[in-house]
Amino acid sequence: MPEKSRILAVDDDPMNLFLLTEFLKDAYDIKTVTSGEEALDMVYQYKPDLILLDIMMPGIDGYEVCRLIRQDNSLTSVKIIFVSAKELLKERLHGYEVGAEDFIVKPFKQEELLAKLKVYLKFKKQEDDRNRVTEKDGSNNVFQKISEYFGRILYIKAQFPVCEVYCNTKDDPAMVVRTTLKVLEDSFNEKFLLRVHRSYLVNPEKIVGISKKGVQDYEMQIIDNNDNIINIPIGRKYHEDMANRFPKFFNF
Repeated sequence: MPEKSRILAVDDDPMNLFLLTEFLKDAYDIKTVTSGEEALDMVYQYKPDLILLDIMMPGIDGYEVCRLIRQDNSLTSVKIIFVSAKELLKERLHGYEVGAEDFIVKPFKQEELLAKLKVYLKFKKQEDDRNRVTEKDGSNNVFQKISEYFGRILYIKAQFPVCEVYCNTKDDPAMVVRTTLKVLEDSFNEKFLLRVHRSYLVNPEKIVGISKKGVQDYEMQIIDNNDNIINIPIGRKYHEDMANRFPKFFNF
C-alpha cells in the first residue's frame, strides 16, 4: 500500500483543524498545530509534503511562517497553500511573494481543496523523483570529490540546488557539488562533517569557539589555514547538541 502524503495544517481555531482532520484523515497523513511557532518546529519533525497555512494567527502570522520556511534550502520542495478568510487581491499577491504555491479562501468547497491537494502533491512527487535520480547519478562523483578534500574542508553551505564546499582559507573559491546537505550528512560520519545549522556542515577539527549573539542565538567560530576566523550560525535546534559536544565553549 503506498505511503500516504503528509499534510501539516496550521490554524489557531481548533474547530477548523478538527474539520480539516475529519475531511482528510482517510486519504492523507495529517498533523495539526495551532500557532506559527509550533509550525516552524513541526515542519522539521514531521517533514510534511504540503502545508495548509492560516494567515491571521497570534504571534508569528502565516506570511512570516511561509517566508521563514522558504529561507531554508532543505524545505524548498514543501508545498504551501494559504487557507484564509482574506480574499483581497493584494493579500493573495503578498502570499505568492513570500513563497506560497496557492491560496484558498474560507469557507471553501471540499472539492476545490481536494483538487488543489492532488495537483500540488503530484508536483511534489515529481520533483522528489527528479532530485532522487540526480542525487543517485551524481553521488559517486560527489563523494569522491568530498573525500579528496576532507583534510582541507572548513565548512559546507547549502545553496539549493547545490552545496558549496569551502576549503583552506575563507578567500578560496568554493567547490560546487550538486547534492544536498542531507545526503552528505547521511553519507559521511559526523566525525568529519558536523551539522550545526539547516544550511551548514562544518569540519569539527576547525572549531575554535562559540559565541553568543543576541538573547537566544549563537555563532560558531572556525579557523582557516591563514588563521582567519569565520563565523557560522548555529541553528536553535542544534544548541543542545553543541552544548553537549563542546561544553568548554558554552561558558556564558
